[in-house]
Amino acid sequence: MTDALAAGVAQAIFRLRGQPVILDADVAAIFGRTTSAVNQHRSRNAGRFLDDYAFQLSLDEWRNLKSQDVISSAHGGRRGRPWAYSEQGFIMLATGFRGPEADRIARTVAETFVAYRRGELPMERVFDKADTGLRNSLRGQLS
Repeated sequence: MTDALAAGVAQAIFRLRGQPVILDADVAAIFGRTTSAVNQHRSRNAGRFLDDYAFQLSLDEWRNLKSQDVISSAHGGRRGRPWAYSEQGFIMLATGFRGPEADRIARTVAETFVAYRRGELPMERVFDKADTGLRNSLRGQLS
């Protein structure tokens, strides 16, 4: 499961605004929480999240992700612009999730961010339609 989790997490992290990030919906899927719960944790602890730790995607960034089928635009899909979390932002989020499983998941995601920083994983990842299946696969592995 750890190898599958690490592979799924590596697919969820991509480069945006010059840094590796993970979207709020992927953080929620990884920890088995709702996207609104993840973002509520951020807003309740706003002082912990500097601008480069967490940021809401611009309208152009959001449209670009939707056009690449990364984010659903169908009825029942996401209505608002997602939040992106950097490595530091993810760590701030992870400190709010408790339990041995949350600790294991947090370590795996943090190690994946470190692998990106060390150049062990490709930094210039661009989403394509195949990534929709990878995201669904990640969510399936974690449920």
